Amino acid sequence: MYHLFLILFFFVNITNAKTNFGAWSEWTSYNDLSKKIEILKATNTRLHLAIKKDELNEENFQKLIVFLKKAELEGVNYWLWPLLSKEEGYWPNQWNIKTYSNYVLDLLNKLKKHKLKPSGISIDLEPPPEKLEKYLTLIQKFKLVELHRFASSSIDESLFIEAKKELVTLHSKLKEQNITTHIVTTPFLLDEKNSLRLQKVFGIPLDNFAFDYISFMAYRSEFERLVGKMNSRLVYEYSLQARKVYGKRAGIDLGVVGNIEFPHKLEGYSHPSRLWEDISAAKAAGISSIQIYCLDGIPSEDWIKEVGPIEPTWSLKFFIVNNFLLLLFSQI
Repeated sequence: MYHLFLILFFFVNITNAKTNFGAWSEWTSYNDLSKKIEILKATNTRLHLAIKKDELNEENFQKLIVFLKKAELEGVNYWLWPLLSKEEGYWPNQWNIKTYSNYVLDLLNKLKKHKLKPSGISIDLEPPPEKLEKYLTLIQKFKLVELHRFASSSIDESLFIEAKKELVTLHSKLKEQNITTHIVTTPFLLDEKNSLRLQKVFGIPLDNFAFDYISFMAYRSEFERLVGKMNSRLVYEYSLQARKVYGKRAGIDLGVVGNIEFPHKLEGYSHPSRLWEDISAAKAAGISSIQIYCLDGIPSEDWIKEVGPIEPTWSLKFFIVNNFLLLLFSQI
């Protein structure tokens, strides 16, 4: 009975833990982003700020410096989210990780000259946009033979191994500067049975010793784009699995808030109640570190609020979709 009490006490404290919020910003200019500072301050939300390599000319770099100094002055915690040019693959992966690592370290050196240092670096591990869109298209059209052929052609064992080494080296260099290494990636890698195969297929060189914190993109709106409306059970299930695999280092990413154009058009949540449902679902699964994508679509501080844990009802639609995807991934 005593052990049961301890387990219950531990679970209650996890689910009732204060939420550690973060918000991604990818589309708002550095000038306009200053208008969002009050939202970040009022909700004690950390900023994950996209730094796009192909847009970082001298003029924009100076605007970035002005914004970061203002953010620091206002007490806003920020992590940088470096992104390559679309020609280079945009998101880091096994095909561009060396280029990406050099970009990150060069960016930090430039900021250091202005006495600026982020608390963390968010490394968004995903396939290049054109590969990602092809995978989605083949899955939607249920072209299994072509999907298997395309997936197999993406595997390069030696490149994958070297990419993992590069990521470990980058993590080590960030650690030397006392900067948190944050990996964010697809929740499909939480399928332990097929995870390594999928990492190689997608070119995601995930190494368990190369990060301090990891989060997974449980975007309900992305699923709804493919199969229609569903509840937040998918957030709950992926959160459970993330905590099981990565423990205290695990977090979850929710969205989409507002509308996005890249890598495809997507209409996200138009009302905060759906976001609150997702926050509650993540917390019910024991996750208290939550990032929201994206700050650009959040009009007011009311969207980001502390809510209690609520386990969503079981969803037949998610059960079918998830098991279909697991079956699909086992074939590629």
